[in-house]
Amino acid sequence: MKILIFFLIALEPIGEKRIEFKGKITIYADEYIYSSKEKIYLFSGNILLRGENFEMNAPVAIYDELEKKVFITGGFFLRTKEETVEGDEVEYDVETGNWKITMGKAEVKRGIYSLEAEGIKRKKEMDYEISCGSFTPCRCPDGIPSWSIEGRKMELKNDWFIIKDGNFSVKNTPLFYFPYLAVPVVKERKTGFLIPKMGYSERDGFQFYQPFFITMGEDKDLTIEGDILTSRGIGGKGIFRYAIPYDSYMELKGSYFLETSSQNGYFFDVIKKNEQRYFLEENSILNWRNFSL
Repeated sequence: MKILIFFLIALEPIGEKRIEFKGKITIYADEYIYSSKEKIYLFSGNILLRGENFEMNAPVAIYDELEKKVFITGGFFLRTKEETVEGDEVEYDVETGNWKITMGKAEVKRGIYSLEAEGIKRKKEMDYEISCGSFTPCRCPDGIPSWSIEGRKMELKNDWFIIKDGNFSVKNTPLFYFPYLAVPVVKERKTGFLIPKMGYSERDGFQFYQPFFITMGEDKDLTIEGDILTSRGIGGKGIFRYAIPYDSYMELKGSYFLETSSQNGYFFDVIKKNEQRYFLEENSILNWRNFSL
């Protein structure tokens, strides 16, 4: 690549400032030179590469008409709707839209996190393959994140980071190793299963609790949970939360449990077989001074 750049610089500059390639990208530059023999363009000076959903700034860019690829060196800065990426070098495939980035750093607005890596392959927005990289949600003025996750191989698929052969670090100090880890990286709440809880006691036996979270907008949500206690019975819980305007709040809790065996409970409570237990509670904080009819 260095030999090719030297050869192109020896040619006379054409002087045009804007070229569009197959309607997919447009490159703006102070000047460029063209080799009709090699079918290669060399752009220099205040380069702006603009695609359908991205813009990129760089000092030097090469477009290969035969390979349909753009090669950029000397540093670059890429912007899309959801992310910003910067690095030392990048190769962009005009036909597929794939990026290969060397020594790159990306900040993703969705989920608010950043990643750094020796090599980044960007297939599309929010879809990365990363080699020898790290990611963190921290925004640290001193450049040292409060915590981060490093991995030999990493993938960002939509809203999940898949890390293989990785470490969890605090202040850049590795604390423990894991062979595989999947981490959600979104700031928006989503409906789905939460981490289950398990335990064991002589009275209840093996305990299993599986919560399920339902988002109902920015100000409301509902969590329902199924409970299994092998020595006692089955049941469920529900919690509805509502963030009312003007610094007000409401929470409604309810539960149901069916006892499947008879035994002594706590504080002289006798548990009877097939006994049904119910619970309902409401908590709220209303700032009446800010309400008006």
